[in-house]
Amino acid sequence: MEWLKLGLLGLPDAEMRLVATLFRLHQVEPSFIWRLSEAQPYDAVLADARVSDEALAAVCGSRTQVKRLALHGTSDPDQLSRPLRSDRLVNWLNAIEVTLLHGSGDHFASTAAPSRIGHSRPAMSLGSVSTVAAASSEWLTKLADESVAVKLARWPSATLLGKDVGRIRIATMISRRPMCVQEVASMARVPRALCQGFLASLGESGYLQTSAAPPAAPPESPAGIAASDARDTPAAKKGRMGFGASLISSIRKRFGIV
Repeated sequence: MEWLKLGLLGLPDAEMRLVATLFRLHQVEPSFIWRLSEAQPYDAVLADARVSDEALAAVCGSRTQVKRLALHGTSDPDQLSRPLRSDRLVNWLNAIEVTLLHGSGDHFASTAAPSRIGHSRPAMSLGSVSTVAAASSEWLTKLADESVAVKLARWPSATLLGKDVGRIRIATMISRRPMCVQEVASMARVPRALCQGFLASLGESGYLQTSAAPPAAPPESPAGIAASDARDTPAAKKGRMGFGASLISSIRKRFGIV
C-alpha cells in the first residue's frame, strides 16, 4: 500500500526524535497510514514557528497541509502548542486523512490515490445521506455541543448497524467509554457530519446515554515550559540513559499516551 507523508521542517533534533518515536508507537495500529518522509511532495508538514513562509513554500505543494509548533501555549488553529502532545498531533493527521479519503477523490499531494489507500481497510460509509438527514433535530443539536459525551446504553439492533463497518466501529468505540462527537469522528476517521448523524440516529432509537465530556487539558503556560526546560539539564538526561523501560514510559506520558 501507499502511505500519507509527513515532513518535518526546522524542528530541533530532540523534537524530531520525539515525533519519530510517536510514529513508531502508532504504527502498530493497522489504521495508521502515516509515515515520516524526507522526500517531497508531502501531504502534511510540521514546522517550527520560526520557519519563514518562503522556506515552507519551497517544500509544500498546493494541497499540503501545514501546522507550526508554537514557542508557547497558543489558541491559533494553524499552530500546535509545545510541548507536543500525541493526541493533538494525531487528531490533526486524522482530520487530514478524513479530508483526503472523503473529499473530492483527487490524488493526494504525495500522489497516493484515495481508492488505493482505501483498500488497506474496509470502507466506512455510515449509511446514506438520507439516513443522516432523518435523524431528529433535537439529537443533532444536542450532539453539536462539545461538552456532551455519549456512550452506548445497549448494543444497537442489526437493522440499524447492518454490515456497515463504520457504524460497527463507532458503536464499539462508544460502548467502552463516553466520547464527544469530535473525538469519535477523529478516531473513526469519518467526517464529523456523518458521525453526528449516525449518533443522532442511535440516540433517537434509545441506544445512547449522555454525560458531561471531560474538560480538555489547557495548554501549558510559558512559565511551565521554561521550568520544564530548566529541569531537563544534560546531567539529568545522562542519568536517564540505560533505563529503557522508564524512558519509554516517560515518552508515552509526554505524548499523552496512556
